[in-house]
Amino acid sequence: MSDSKKKKEKKEKAPTRSELIEENKKLLNKIEYRKRKEKKLLVQLDALSEELRAALLSVAKQRADAKRPTPLITALPAPPVAPTNQEIACAAYHLYLQRCRTGQAGTPESDWFQAQSHLWQKAAQEAHHEAVRLSQAADSQEPLQSSG
Repeated sequence: MSDSKKKKEKKEKAPTRSELIEENKKLLNKIEYRKRKEKKLLVQLDALSEELRAALLSVAKQRADAKRPTPLITALPAPPVAPTNQEIACAAYHLYLQRCRTGQAGTPESDWFQAQSHLWQKAAQEAHHEAVRLSQAADSQEPLQSSG
């Protein structure tokens, strides 16, 4: 018998009830398998959607941060620290000793005022150097921190 005749016989022959039941079971199994697979794909899609949403929010935040103008100085230097009486007294004593060695005329009060003036100038210079450092850091976009 040729192949074409066998095919015709199969077409003409009606399936039995058990064959139909078996075929239905196979189809139901395929449907269940596809449903499970679809469910897994939906879970994966939800996870990817969350990752995408988080990534988009991150990019939006980065763009917003990039558009925000950078302040020139974000940290201010500490004001000059007033010299203590002990520091002034120590400096005045050194001025007194220097006056004694050189034979210069003077008074304890003049030594005190000269020492006080010198220490204030020194504190102002340190504050100025700190301001310059912060300004340079702002220009170079380095993270700024006050050293005071």
